[in-house]
Amino acid sequence: MVRSANILSDLSLEPIFIQVRELYDVDTPFKERLIQKGFNPYVSRIANIAPLRALYGTMGGDIYVGHESPILLKQHGLTQMTFDNEAQNIGYSLPISVMKQILFLVEGGRKHGNV
Repeated sequence: MVRSANILSDLSLEPIFIQVRELYDVDTPFKERLIQKGFNPYVSRIANIAPLRALYGTMGGDIYVGHESPILLKQHGLTQMTFDNEAQNIGYSLPISVMKQILFLVEGGRKHGNV
């Protein structure tokens, strides 16, 4: 997820909070690149999401990437972005589809009932 946060930051999105299973050695260059760009997001291990819900209204984010209750996210002003539909793509159609969804969200759109 550190790599994904880095890519999203290249698109002018600011990573605020990142959840990862583990920080691996291969993540180091991506972590350092985020820091060089001036970002210093909170990083947490993926675990029970319930304790993290108290943070939703306090961190100032706009977009939540991943799975969570859409109703809860809307209560905190967060727009949900999942990549479920994009996961079916292969080759270049995968990143193109992801980029289209990101641009659509950044421009204020709604898509497929999952945002």
